[in-house]
Amino acid sequence: MFGTILCFKPDRGFGFIRQSGQLADLFFHVSEFSGDEDLLRAGAKVEFNAGEYKGKKVARDIRLLEADIDTPEVRAILGSSGAA
Repeated sequence: MFGTILCFKPDRGFGFIRQSGQLADLFFHVSEFSGDEDLLRAGAKVEFNAGEYKGKKVARDIRLLEADIDTPEVRAILGSSGAA
């Protein structure tokens, strides 16, 4: 499945993903993300699997597809100067 991160609260370790073509948002915990959690930000495109936790649908096995790399923080994480 594919979606977009709507919000991520790093201090709490969770956020919500809007699944492509759906209106319902899915909860996710940072432990389900395979990558540098500093790249988790609103607007990032992700791929994930849907699962359930306590009867609620949640996102699992989250993989970043596309992030806004036009920020100094993200360029530092990726080791890129951003110069073309």
